[in-house]
Formats: sequence, C-alpha cells, structure tokens
Amino acid sequence: FRGGRLRLGSAMKAQTITPFPGTTVSGPATDSQIAFLMAGADGSRSRAHIEQIVAEAPAETLDPVRLRSAWLHLARENDSLRMVLEDDEDGRLILRVLAEPQLDLRLLDWSFAGAEEQQRLMAEFLEADRAEGLDPRQQPGWRVTRINLGAGRAAMLWTIQHALTDGTS
Repeated sequence: FRGGRLRLGSAMKAQTITPFPGTTVSGPATDSQIAFLMAGADGSRSRAHIEQIVAEAPAETLDPVRLRSAWLHLARENDSLRMVLEDDEDGRLILRVLAEPQLDLRLLDWSFAGAEEQQRLMAEFLEADRAEGLDPRQQPGWRVTRINLGAGRAAMLWTIQHALTDGTS
C-alpha cells in the first residue's frame, strides 16, 4: 500500500527476499488477504473483517497461565498465527512467518459486577475491542482477552483479523 496504490495479488510475482532475522517469507499475499485489508488502506486501524469469538468456561479452565501456554502452543503449530503481512521493497504485500509467536493476552476482572452489569460491560468491551482494530502488518494480528466473571466463571475473547485465518481461501 505505498503511495495510496494497491496492487492485487494476481499482479504479484514470487521473488527472493532476504527475511528479517527470525522470519521466513511465505510468499505474496492473496487477493483475499489484500481485500480484507482494503478497509484500512486509508491509514486508519483496520476494523473491518475482524472476528470476535467469545467463550465462557469455568475459571480454572481459563486459568491465565494455562491459557497463555495453550495459545503459545497453538501459535507455534499454526503459521497463520505467526504471520505478518508487510510491503516488500517494491510495494507488494508479502507474508512473513515469525519463528516464535507473540501473544497479546489481556486480563480483566469484572467479578465486582452482577450478571446484568457484566452483559453491559461485555457489549461495551466488544465495541471498544473492535474499534481498537487489528492490523496484521503489526504483530500480532490477533489478541486474547481473559475476563474474570467471579463465582468460578471466566470468559475469553479471541479477536483476530480475518485476513490471517481465511485469506487463502
């Protein structure tokens, strides 16, 4: 996205690029990945094509230490969770896979609030989380939020830029 011009993946040619330390080049971005990012091409944080998945479970199941370990394991096993999209020296969007995952795990405590208040807090939080946006040209292109709901319950929110999970279809 240099100079406000967008080059589609079909016009991209595979080339040899010297990767930054700890990364490998996976190839050019697909047309789908570029399309998912177009909403953010004006320089704003991309809020379009963001997926938010919420799950509730017993607090011990979503224990922060176990949660961190599980997400890091998942990211090590899945290139798409270590992927960064970036412009190469010719302004073409390429895929880079980091050797080691980076995890943005946020911890919140809403145990002070009753059920109705927690529903309101969740609605407000989902809105704010979406407004924060995600840009897979920044690492990570996803984040996890663990929320303590009290009474042995917790919620987890996985927020991810759709270009990372479905950009190759």
